[in-house]
Amino acid sequence: MTEQEALRKSRVVYWTLSLLMGLFFLGLALLTGNYRPTELIGGFLWVTFLMLIITMPLVIPYYKNKAK
Repeated sequence: MTEQEALRKSRVVYWTLSLLMGLFFLGLALLTGNYRPTELIGGFLWVTFLMLIITMPLVIPYYKNKAK
């Protein structure tokens, strides 16, 4: 695996994890409370971007090391 392939694969992984956590938040919010659509969308975006911040520094070096 080349470095470019590793970066591409890591991008897919951290975006997938982030979007899944955002959807998980959205599902929990829909099940547990009576929230306005703006709160649901804002929460989804907030959780997704926070998960991007958390997962990018973890996933990228993992796949880069795997490429070596």
